[in-house]
Amino acid sequence: MTEDIKKSACDFAKSNPTSHLATIENNKPHIRVMYCPRIDDDLTVWFTTSAASNKVRQIMANPDVALEFFDGGKTLKITGTAIILNDQAIKDELWEEDWTRYFKNGKEDPDYCIIKVKPVTAEYLDMNLDPMTAHHLL
Repeated sequence: MTEDIKKSACDFAKSNPTSHLATIENNKPHIRVMYCPRIDDDLTVWFTTSAASNKVRQIMANPDVALEFFDGGKTLKITGTAIILNDQAIKDELWEEDWTRYFKNGKEDPDYCIIKVKPVTAEYLDMNLDPMTAHHLL
């Protein structure tokens, strides 16, 4: 695996910031579409959500998660460990003004929290370049 492939995977995720996030409850997966306001170069993924959501409750009980980004024949799959953060500096950094429709008190809303996913494994496939080769990035 070259750093070029890892960079391509990271650039792909950054340019397609909508992913599927799977959590586990009662040994069953629960999946939903999520917007990622930040994706780091090491493939750490950041989400914002309601502290009262099912996904937060599920992550608190079992932090193992899976993510998948897909668009135009490219797929990035990540498994990792999620943590729930309420650090105001991070919440300020990730905040987007149109989220006031979800969080009436803005970025200081006590229901607004962050999910940080630290990757454990990552796999990238670009069907346009090599449809038979999935690159293991981590």
